[in-house]
Amino acid sequence: MRQSPRMHRLAFAAAILTLMTGLSGCGLLDGSSGDPSPAPIGKMEKTKVKVGVFSIVDVAPLYLAIENGYFKAEGLDVEPITAAGGPDVVTKLVAGELDFGISSYPAFFGAQAKQVASFKLVSDAYQACDGHSRVMVKQDSPITQATDLVGKKVAVSGRGTISDLAASSVLGTFGVDPTKLQWIEIRFPDMEPSVQNGNVDAAVFGEPFVTQAEQNKGIRAIFDIASGPTNEIALSGWGALDTFVKTNPRTVAAFQRAMARAVDDTQDRPRLEQIFTGKLKITPMVASLVTICRYPKTLEARRIQRPADLMAEFGLLPKRHPVVPGERLAELDVAGMLLPPPPPAPWVTTSK
Repeated sequence: MRQSPRMHRLAFAAAILTLMTGLSGCGLLDGSSGDPSPAPIGKMEKTKVKVGVFSIVDVAPLYLAIENGYFKAEGLDVEPITAAGGPDVVTKLVAGELDFGISSYPAFFGAQAKQVASFKLVSDAYQACDGHSRVMVKQDSPITQATDLVGKKVAVSGRGTISDLAASSVLGTFGVDPTKLQWIEIRFPDMEPSVQNGNVDAAVFGEPFVTQAEQNKGIRAIFDIASGPTNEIALSGWGALDTFVKTNPRTVAAFQRAMARAVDDTQDRPRLEQIFTGKLKITPMVASLVTICRYPKTLEARRIQRPADLMAEFGLLPKRHPVVPGERLAELDVAGMLLPPPPPAPWVTTSK
């Protein structure tokens, strides 16, 4: 018999956490002293850092900070390391293979709650908006609304991911029990062909794959997963191990300052499109049409708590007892994971 989607969700999360637990005994990267930043006071604990990324629009500020020289101005040499996805980034952080990394929030929260490792979120990455993530079907599919998905095969990038959880939440608003769908794990790049050839009936697409599929004319959307209870939900963030943050405070502050400067540059649509085509290998046509949501500049506890509460709603995190209306649902309080904004760069402070 096929396991229920909820059991799959738990099994998926457990598999990731089991793998990371096995890695947690590995030695963490030591902070090595290097050349000082342009600051006249203080030395950078670690000047060369590895940052985990994967091909989603959320990562654009990192490449803007590299290309615009913001990391260099802070005394940092940043090397992007490509990972398979958010859970893989988290695993590599625990193993000491990365210093910083991006992931959708559930991977960070799941590891934190299970005490696989202690993380700090150093910068926010991306917030959802209408058009960013949609449940899509083949153009000639008989499926026209959410209720038609009952019993159907629906692809998600991973069980327990923000896409999976948000889709399940929105399905509930249509009166659909998400456990009545057959959830299949498929990588974003493989979703369009899987829908086209009938391997799945529908898939939860994320940008730039939403726009890419729409341009190919063979796929259409039936509903947006960033609506209702998930409207403008926080999607992803940049994190590091708590031990790294404590032993490399100047390095972390430099990373935060550079990323904050880069977020300001995301208001320049043509510049973003250059990043999409050059770094994410998106075609110029798709890059010009892709939905761009919000790159938040600050970490806000109330907003970032929402993914954790969604995890608690679907059994991936323990709930608080008793549950108090209007307060967080998850036992995990993400406020304790958020790193405060960095101090100003020493070289821009006023001399006495």
